[in-house]
Amino acid sequence: MQGCIGVVVVLEVLVTILAGTGIGLSLAAPPGPVNAIIASHTVTRSWRAGFLVGLGATTADTIFLGVSVLAHSAISSIRGWIPFIAFLGAGVLAYFAWNAFRAWNRSGDILESKPEEHAKSYATGLSVNITSPFPFLDVASRLIIQLAEGD
Repeated sequence: MQGCIGVVVVLEVLVTILAGTGIGLSLAAPPGPVNAIIASHTVTRSWRAGFLVGLGATTADTIFLGVSVLAHSAISSIRGWIPFIAFLGAGVLAYFAWNAFRAWNRSGDILESKPEEHAKSYATGLSVNITSPFPFLDVASRLIIQLAEGD
């Protein structure tokens, strides 16, 4: 009987590890503008340029994390507004989806890029991710979910 319980515990741990890995990968590599820029810089310039774009994007995510941690106590006072904020967020995402649908058939000219300094690659990743509404809305939605669950 003791051996059977040990196997169940090991299987539960393995399932938890696999689920955590899957969730982590889905959060770490969502498709978006930054991944497209990383791929473009890696192919057209060098692996280092692509890496630095990703490093800049990671810096922006770290800034968002810091802001969300600092704002947690201030935002917890607005629990009554969470349904309205969620509805507003759904509207923003629907607007983004509509714009993406309308732009589907328009293809822009792909310009050849000239080799540039590595600092510019880092700045590109940072500026794209810090000004894009997607990472901000992602962090905000996770914070709202955490507040709705009562921490």
